[in-house]
Amino acid sequence: MKAIETRYSGYRFRSRLEARWAVFFDVCNYNWEYEPEGFDLGGGVYYLPDFKIHGKDENGDFNIFWIEVKPDNVMLSEKETTKMHAFESMVWEHKICSGYGDFIKLTGTPAYKLYDGTRQFRGNDAKEQWAMHPFYRGRPSFWEDWEHCQETMYHRKKWNKKETSIVDPVEAARSARFEHGETP
Repeated sequence: MKAIETRYSGYRFRSRLEARWAVFFDVCNYNWEYEPEGFDLGGGVYYLPDFKIHGKDENGDFNIFWIEVKPDNVMLSEKETTKMHAFESMVWEHKICSGYGDFIKLTGTPAYKLYDGTRQFRGNDAKEQWAMHPFYRGRPSFWEDWEHCQETMYHRKKWNKKETSIVDPVEAARSARFEHGETP
């Protein structure tokens, strides 16, 4: 099935799924760009990540996250898998991301769950899992398990009235309508 090109926020996305993630990023107040640059992976192979999330967080740390969006339950071609692994290696070797940052694969429509990353920050060989939500430093945050992430988000919402009044980014992304000139 062919994806439907979709316009949102001055961009022409290759699919509605990518546009929904852009709505999600906007509601989370992430600084994002769509397909800002491609990478030469060597041997005539090039890779163009879907999104770049960047900026300084509340601690003053500079962050760069490269994002790839894919539908749920889609088998990637061998060529696409090879390109993504080569890009992961560049991220892992700190050739693309420094400080806090990673290559995160977002699968399916936006949801409150953990998504697979590439890098590790805790001194072990496990890849990080990232939560995409608006409550943590204006960037994705890594977590060991979803239950701890949920508990932390619950307490931040409970004690910070400013955060309890925000729009739910998952709901905004899932309910966004793009046809007939509607704007999410």
